[in-house]
Amino acid sequence: MASIVAGVAVLAAASYVAISLVFSGSVGLGGSGTEQGHGYEVIQPTEVPQTLPDMVGPVVAIKDQDFTVQSHSKGSVEQNGPRTEIVIAADTKVYQDITIRDTSSVVDGKLQMRVAPYARNQIKVGDLLMVWGNQRGERLVADAVIVEVNTATPTP
Repeated sequence: MASIVAGVAVLAAASYVAISLVFSGSVGLGGSGTEQGHGYEVIQPTEVPQTLPDMVGPVVAIKDQDFTVQSHSKGSVEQNGPRTEIVIAADTKVYQDITIRDTSSVVDGKLQMRVAPYARNQIKVGDLLMVWGNQRGERLVADAVIVEVNTATPTP
């Protein structure tokens, strides 16, 4: 039980850092700043809308094709934001972030974020979702999603 609590705490801290970087403009997803400590700008992929995501956060629960995310809405970097249900429909474009973030991938001070198609049924608790979509009541119906796979998530 203690390891689960520690794992959740680590995920929360990592998510807070990721969200802070996204919304400060330090990494792609609409930002134009320089990634802190690395000296390069991350360019958002063309496969998703060229705006900030409507929701960013880690998946904390899955039921059918609905994903509960500890949400960080546009402009908010609260670590303990509200939970939001994300609906990923059959026509939602889902991608995995496959960007290699090292200096050999930087060209003229820029790093192009790369994505690859990803199956929604591969999304696991702990993965970080960046979601573009439409709010409908308590749900966010996704048009496009980028998944940052949690490497600590065990694979079946």
